[in-house]
Amino acid sequence: MPLRIERLKKVFLVMGVAVAVGMPPVSGDGEYFYSGGQKWYLESAGDSIAVRTLLPMTVQEAEAAMGTEGGQLEWKTARSFVDQRALLIPVRDPSPAKVAQLAGRLRRHPAVESLLLSHSFGGSAVVLTSDIVAQFGGAPSSADRDRIARKYGVKFVRPLGRYAPNGYLLRIVDFTGKSPLRVASSIYEKEGVLFCHPDFIWPKAKRSFTPDDPLYVNQWHLNNTGQAGTAGSDVNAPEAWDISMGAGVIIAVVDDGVDLDHEDFQATGKLLPGFDFDQNDNDPRPGSGDHHGTSVAGVATAVGNNGIGVSGVSPESRLLPVRLGSSTTSEAQCIEFAATNGADVINNSWGPIDGLGINVPLPDVVRTAIDYAADRGRGGKGCVIFWAAGNGNESVELDGYASYEKVIAVGATNDQDIRSYYSDFGPSLDICAPSNDSGHTGITTTDRMGSAGYSFTNYTSTFGGTSSASPLACGIGALILSVNPALTRQEVQAILQNTADKIDPENAAYDSNGHSRKYGYGRVNAYAALVAAQQGVEGAPRVTSIAPNSGDNTGNLSITNLAGTDFQSGATVKLMRTGQSDIVATNVVVVNSGKITCSLDLSGKTTGTWSVVVTNPDNKSGILPGGFTIADAATHDVALTAYSASPTTVSRGRTVTFNCTVKNNGNVTETNLTFRLTYNGQPLGQPKTIASLGAGQQTSGSIKFRVPRRQKTGDYLITGTLSTVPGETNTANNSQTVKVTVK
Repeated sequence: MPLRIERLKKVFLVMGVAVAVGMPPVSGDGEYFYSGGQKWYLESAGDSIAVRTLLPMTVQEAEAAMGTEGGQLEWKTARSFVDQRALLIPVRDPSPAKVAQLAGRLRRHPAVESLLLSHSFGGSAVVLTSDIVAQFGGAPSSADRDRIARKYGVKFVRPLGRYAPNGYLLRIVDFTGKSPLRVASSIYEKEGVLFCHPDFIWPKAKRSFTPDDPLYVNQWHLNNTGQAGTAGSDVNAPEAWDISMGAGVIIAVVDDGVDLDHEDFQATGKLLPGFDFDQNDNDPRPGSGDHHGTSVAGVATAVGNNGIGVSGVSPESRLLPVRLGSSTTSEAQCIEFAATNGADVINNSWGPIDGLGINVPLPDVVRTAIDYAADRGRGGKGCVIFWAAGNGNESVELDGYASYEKVIAVGATNDQDIRSYYSDFGPSLDICAPSNDSGHTGITTTDRMGSAGYSFTNYTSTFGGTSSASPLACGIGALILSVNPALTRQEVQAILQNTADKIDPENAAYDSNGHSRKYGYGRVNAYAALVAAQQGVEGAPRVTSIAPNSGDNTGNLSITNLAGTDFQSGATVKLMRTGQSDIVATNVVVVNSGKITCSLDLSGKTTGTWSVVVTNPDNKSGILPGGFTIADAATHDVALTAYSASPTTVSRGRTVTFNCTVKNNGNVTETNLTFRLTYNGQPLGQPKTIASLGAGQQTSGSIKFRVPRRQKTGDYLITGTLSTVPGETNTANNSQTVKVTVK
């Protein structure tokens, strides 16, 4: 919900005058609405007045027309919802009597049509009109509609659309005496509907984040060679572009409008006819102050290789611009429009207000539209829907939109390849993508032409937030579908997750399924995703195994059997790892379509797992993710790190305990180690055997020895010795001596 449902500040209309009515905090007996089958309670806040104007008006136009009422109206923080002809105006004195007095005067103003209901949910203002949305389980008959209309004082205005079969927009006939919350809740509770709630007007929250520091002008997020932060903290776009640049795929950007006249969106067939659900016309250009959507669209699909400006990550895809309105039905209509008009992927860089720490539900009408796009879009394969996770440095679970199971929640990472401090986190975070951060380089993308946008040029270098991360991931989703349009939305999501780079392994805490609460399944990798997407495409090679599948970083290694299918003469082989230069194989021989031999120079290469990639001459590739392991050259070194006797002075016939600690300082597991005691080369007691000791591990133990009753008194030097292992060169630390006195 571009929304910020706030704790609804309830204002009842009594005899045409708005009167603020107090309510207890969110619990028990307050007014509520239903979403997802549960009640969401509201609390009062009478510090604003909502009105509907006769004509659409901006805040500036309304202030000029209505004045300040002696300074009592706070126009600087007022909000205008032009598509609904609605204004939300904070007041300086929130006392009920003063609010009622001001509301009465505004109601009589010639520019005002009526008063609306103002609410709050979690501290952010929301407006209710006389409209309600409902979806019935079956088609209501004419008689049923007449009965419901009479019983609840509503009229059926229009069907909601194909995304919500048997869904209707209802309108309260006598708005002055009825609360839409109570009417909607009664219908939900008594009429067996699938959902019913007010058609809320939510303030939009765009998920961009702009730090105060100056930022460099470059597109490091596509290819970072070290010009910003850490080399390799990008999505490997140039490598992906060798496979595809996104042709044949439609990207829908649902946002505050797109500058259709921008020079970097001018290519034959680039722009598709969109729609403006704010003004309800077919011109989705941005309004005054709306810069966000143009930058979002540029990240995803600005035209590339045209000699000007920037490039989107999927530069040859087509752009379907959809401009959001203020209400929940407009959100639903935007998503339905995108799906119905051919969108393959849909980006949403907006959502509930961040950082409030409250749980904001996904309105049922919007959920229904998401289900329609995700389940029925793309001829039943499903539109792939991306959602900015949020910039509140809080759990994404609080956001009913981004955490919904049928969307891909995208977090943000910075130019150091670690989580941006503001990026939301949690179990529902799916993936992350490069964006800005405080003190780090921002994202360079399109801006509104001239001085109308964020900057005084046609481009900005200060874009960011999960608002930028989401279209970057969305554009990669478009690239995936461009090479394999038969994939379902679930398969696209699986590819993105399975090929994502596991960045920041020291702090990410990836679980056994590869998921991190900070990074989801990792930072998206466009190249790896496209290689994986080609699997199953006719003519694309498939890599199944490599032998040997590991080697140390001391020299050349001969690969005797790289196995798979559809290998072609002239194929190339390489190892690939995040943040590292590719290891390109030499002496490549395609023995047949299922076997390749080659050589790999592993000298000095970074240890860990690497993916194996085979690329045919037609640029179709196959990948074996994490199929090869590079290790340090084996080192063998075991040591006796602690050795002592207790007691050190003992009577004849008594027992001495010799304690030892053994550590494996090498990098391979050692087996069948033995610790023994000797005096003048003669064994004492029973040796202790250590069956296995892993690299870097240590263990402790003891040997007990009873001093013979006839043992001579005096001092004895008892040696403890740990056996050496094959290949061990440092044996000086394998033994120690301790003095025991017999009395």
